[in-house]
Amino acid sequence: MYKTILSVTVPLLLCSCLFGQDYKIGYKNDDGYTTISQTTLIPARSYQSATTITRYGLMNEAKTIVLPMLYNSVYTSREAGIYIVLDTMNKVGLYSVPQSRFIVNPEYYGIDAYREGLAIVKKEKQPYGFLWGAVDKTGNIVIPLEYEFLGDSYDGLMNFKKDEGYGFIDQKNTVIIPALYSNISNFGNGLAPVLVKTENKYGYIDRNNKLIVPAKYEAAENFYQGYAAVQRKKAVTVKGKLIDDAETALINASGKELTDFNYHSISYRMEGGLFKVSKKEKFGFIDSTGKLVLPVEYKEANLEWGGNIILRSADNKYGMMNVRSGIVLKPEYGYISSLTADHFYYSKDGKATVLDQNKKIIVAPDSAERVLLGKNSIVYFNPDKVKIFDKNGKLIKTFNHENISSYNSSFTSNEDSLRINYDVSVLLLNLTNNTRKIIPATEAGDFNEEGIFIAKKIQYNFFDYTGKKLNSKGFYSAVNFTDGICAIQTEADANPYLADKNFNKIKDLTTAFYGPYSEGIAMSLDKDKSLVVYLDTKGEKVFSITGTEGGKCTDGRVWIKTSYYNYYFFADKTGKQIGSKTWAAMGEFNSGLAAVQENNKWGFISNLGNLAIPVQYDQVSSFYNGTAVVKMNGKFMLINKEGDPIDDKRYEAAGNPSNGYFPLLKDKLVGLVDGKGKTVIDFKYQNILGINEDRSWAMKDGKWGLLDSKGAELTGFIYKEAGDFNNGYARVNINGKYGLVNKAGKLIAPAEYSTLGTVYKNSVIALSPAGTQSFGLK
Repeated sequence: MYKTILSVTVPLLLCSCLFGQDYKIGYKNDDGYTTISQTTLIPARSYQSATTITRYGLMNEAKTIVLPMLYNSVYTSREAGIYIVLDTMNKVGLYSVPQSRFIVNPEYYGIDAYREGLAIVKKEKQPYGFLWGAVDKTGNIVIPLEYEFLGDSYDGLMNFKKDEGYGFIDQKNTVIIPALYSNISNFGNGLAPVLVKTENKYGYIDRNNKLIVPAKYEAAENFYQGYAAVQRKKAVTVKGKLIDDAETALINASGKELTDFNYHSISYRMEGGLFKVSKKEKFGFIDSTGKLVLPVEYKEANLEWGGNIILRSADNKYGMMNVRSGIVLKPEYGYISSLTADHFYYSKDGKATVLDQNKKIIVAPDSAERVLLGKNSIVYFNPDKVKIFDKNGKLIKTFNHENISSYNSSFTSNEDSLRINYDVSVLLLNLTNNTRKIIPATEAGDFNEEGIFIAKKIQYNFFDYTGKKLNSKGFYSAVNFTDGICAIQTEADANPYLADKNFNKIKDLTTAFYGPYSEGIAMSLDKDKSLVVYLDTKGEKVFSITGTEGGKCTDGRVWIKTSYYNYYFFADKTGKQIGSKTWAAMGEFNSGLAAVQENNKWGFISNLGNLAIPVQYDQVSSFYNGTAVVKMNGKFMLINKEGDPIDDKRYEAAGNPSNGYFPLLKDKLVGLVDGKGKTVIDFKYQNILGINEDRSWAMKDGKWGLLDSKGAELTGFIYKEAGDFNNGYARVNINGKYGLVNKAGKLIAPAEYSTLGTVYKNSVIALSPAGTQSFGLK
């Protein structure tokens, strides 16, 4: 719907910001160097929107930049002082910080981290494909780029692919095992799995290329600590869905099968010679002889410290079993954590208990949504409170805030401080007793005419102005009450319906309800959004009309936006078009007239649809008490309902009229004029708002101050933004945050909110912004 807006403000200057040496600190690597980054704004252009780019570099422990922030990415190579760098052309090289230079120029498609002194490099091959080789720690190529594939070095050998076959070379590029195999993997415990071409099965060879374990498996893992998992049947998936699972067994280095092929997966050897096994998405453990240690019947089973296995039962209860001594904690807990810094915790009945690795209680049971364990601190998180204990369980600090985001809060990398994040909070402020109530939501609408609002966290709920929840069950979607009727939907696949004040169903909806009800009818759209349907308070169709949008009913009229070039017309309450014309844009009726646009010019029609004032103006406002402001021949003037000028005064610009008052610009200064052309507030400001509740706002030096209806200045010019008064209060903005002032200009609600609604019976809905607060822990 078109809304007329006439601007008084000066043109905006488009500019881009110049960034200094500000940067973000990233991860500190083991060699002492820290990744840093800098983000720069790229201003919008005619063919693209504004965007940002981030570039990375390195900083040493003295906080000196040792690699400028010019690169798409910077990663450690696992060799001290050498970093894998991706430049802005997406080419990769190796940079030596001690030498302050690239030891491998950025010309490769990819470079792997070093292993056993060598880094695999990958270069594009023309016309397509890639070639692999390797460089040493000085950046010299020691394995020429002549291979179709080259794997990392393990035990001095690297698997390669050449001429469609796989084999092994040493670090001097000498072929140790020829490319005889269809597939191959790395050596472990002196054995490597190979796919033998003649059998098309996997077996294991030694470094002399002798087949130690016969080629009889469909798949074979690398040996690790003397054991490997093999499969006689692979898992079968179709379009990503598992149809048939694998059949896996455990073998030792002599090839002996230690288990039957009755497991779907078997892990590498873990602490105490244990292996995690699975079957039909259930987990258990076996030992190195293949003997079952923990039955394969748990949803989750993880080996922790000292032979303890944390398990989750079929009914989602956590417990702990020790391999040597049996059950330590029965499966009756909501959660049991891993060991961190010699501590772990379990939760039960909404309370968490922290214990040391000997299961001695450090922090007694206390309510917690999450527990964070650090080297020297223990943190209990709740939605509105954070408790910080030392490592011995002594309470050090308590932090209170609404909507704390526990899962986004964390220690800094060196644990010298705690970073606490909190989400947007919905608050209900009582301006009479200066209290505020937390609404369990992260978003909310404003009050309707009866002081009811809708708020949402996961589902939508209705609340009154005291914060009382009105519905017993949340809704999937909802539209607020008008005329005592709301629209709700209980579930995503349920039919939406109209409901009364007790949420009892009035009628199922077959159209998308928008509302609001006004003069007994409300707007909705069909599923194709090509038919506007108006419903009565019983949910019955009053009329339907082809279009894509409709307005609320005012004085028996609704506006309709057509699907034909998005033109507009008015219709009565039976759906009959008022007048024969459609318009490119239009405003609401006021004083019996509505603004309409045709061929980029504006005029006014009567409530019968007849042209009352010719289409001849460049800009117009709505009528207020029989007066409107219009622009013609580059000047603004006030006109009456006959289209005649109120007087001979002409103005340079005009702002949005309000309550019958007109902000106007004369001699580069703004004042306020009433509907008869009389100056109410002198022309001495940069901008001004109309008078509401005997108060106005004016701007000096880019800031707003409060005036009374005669122009007396009641406050200094201190606000970034200001709004009209509503029920005795007005919204103001200080440093990007909103507060409320009363008619005396006193700040009643502090400017600390991201959004403030309208005031209803001295209550207002406020959104407290998301943020982060850090606490030092030393």
